[in-house]
This record gives sequence, C-alpha cells and structure tokens, in this order.
Amino acid sequence: VFGVKGVPDLPPDQAGDQAGEQAPAEASGGTGGEPAAADGGSSPASPRTAKVEIVSTDLRGRASRSSITARLKPVDAALERCWAEAAGTEVRELELELRFRIRWNRRAVSIGVSGADVPDSVRECVREAMPISRWPEPRDLGDVSVTRRWKLRVE
Repeated sequence: VFGVKGVPDLPPDQAGDQAGEQAPAEASGGTGGEPAAADGGSSPASPRTAKVEIVSTDLRGRASRSSITARLKPVDAALERCWAEAAGTEVRELELELRFRIRWNRRAVSIGVSGADVPDSVRECVREAMPISRWPEPRDLGDVSVTRRWKLRVE
C-alpha cells in the first residue's frame, strides 16, 4: 500500500479496506477495451427534454407580421414553461394551435387553443398568457385572423 500512486498512506488495518474499495473501480475502468459507462449501467434512462418549436404564424388580413410575432413572445415563453412541467418522460411529439382574430379596436377575440392529446393544463396556460389588448391595428380597419402552430416534443 505504501508508495502506490493514488492510494493514501493508511494504517495497515484500514489499508486493506481501502484497497478493496479501489479494486472494482480499477477493474471496471479497464485498460484494454472500451471504457466503462459512467453510471455503470445501473441508473435509469437519462432524463428527457421538453422542447417547443414554432411551426408557423399565419395571418389573414392586413397587419404587421413582426408586430404580431413580437406580441406573441409572452405566449411562447409561457408555453415553454408549461410544457416543461406537463410533458412527462414519454418520447412523443404533439401539435398545438392557437387561433384568434384582431379587431379594429386592437383587441383579440375568438381565442381558441386546440391540439390532440395536449394536456388541458398546457392549453389553459396558453389561453391565460394570451394578451387581449394592444395588438397592432389592422391597416384596413378590418379583422386580422391569426393562427400560430407549435410542435411540442419530449426527446
């Protein structure tokens, strides 16, 4: 035990215990062949990651796309947070859709959130994050229909 690199100088009665603890690690690390897995293969699968991807923002009517996209940023942020909480660990991919109209008075009306198999908590989260007022004014004072689509993934 004395003079062996990486092994502390311990009294003889403790040196045997320490050497016994070192042996399996040295054997599993191995010198010939592939390195051992960091977790030794005994831990559960690695944690899954919840991701949100904006698929599209469709407009029907005359309004600034960049202004509408900027106004939807709080909804995007809320969706990221809510999906991360609700996603679970099962690998899957879902689609979520937000539809609404912007009126001449710059208010959002007819707000609908849909998506097959999307948890109710995620749909409600989007609904609650949706700003009602201060939307860009439609250029022709008509309505602007907006549809925003996201892909929700667990990888």
